[in-house]
Amino acid sequence: MRLLAEIEALVVASALPPGALTFEITETAAIADIAGLQLWARRLKELGCGFALDDFGTGFSSFAYLQALPVDLVKIDGSFLRDLDANPTNRALVRAMVAHPHALGKTVVAEMVAVMAGLGAKPRGGGAGPGATDQANRQAAQGTGTVTGTSAWAS
Repeated sequence: MRLLAEIEALVVASALPPGALTFEITETAAIADIAGLQLWARRLKELGCGFALDDFGTGFSSFAYLQALPVDLVKIDGSFLRDLDANPTNRALVRAMVAHPHALGKTVVAEMVAVMAGLGAKPRGGGAGPGATDQANRQAAQGTGTVTGTSAWAS
């Protein structure tokens, strides 16, 4: 609790707008202490900060826990994005991982991505440039692309 109080004091004292800050926790850590996460997220969100869930899909019962976690943003773990062009199981999982958080009003981003547009996500920044990303998105939508780059995609 002392660390949370220190972070709150720093946010309040900072000239940076709280909305420019997003705190991130991995799914595994969030599941280990849901009550603690709920307290931290509620207090930081009251200050105007965002809260993100990282490595979504790697924890046990991700979909059930997502309803209880007070996060604004969900980051799909990059391991699900490998070989999307050749792996229909991963494509189906990623589509579900995008749809479920959307239904709960959360933003979805993905790690290690340059092909998420074909699955309903939008570019969030970084990556190899618009030309390369557009081409990768067309290939992904056609089922012929591969995951490259490290940009995040939002939906």
